[in-house]
Amino acid sequence: MKRLPFIFAAVHAALTLWIFGEAIASPERSGLLPLIMYCLDYPCSIFMNWVLHLLHPDWGVRSNLAVDLTVFLIIGSFWFYAIGLVVKSALARVIHDR
Repeated sequence: MKRLPFIFAAVHAALTLWIFGEAIASPERSGLLPLIMYCLDYPCSIFMNWVLHLLHPDWGVRSNLAVDLTVFLIIGSFWFYAIGLVVKSALARVIHDR
C-alpha cells in the first residue's frame, strides 16, 4: 500500500509515453490520441492546457506534440501521484476502521 501513489504515477507515465509516442510517430493517423490523456487527466488538464498555451510558439506538429508530451508527463504524473495519495489515505482509514 505504500507504493500505491508511485504505481498510479508510473501507470500514467507509461500510458502518456505510449499515447504521445504513437501521435508523434504518425500525426496523420494518430494525432487525436492525446485527447484520451486530456480526458484522463481532467480537471488537471485544464491547467495543463493553459501551460501549453504559454509554451507553444509556431513549431511543427511533432514539436508541439513533444511539448505536450512533456507537460502531460510531468504535471499529469504529479496529478496521479496526488490521486494515489488520496486513495491510499482512504484505504488506510477503511482498513483501520475494521
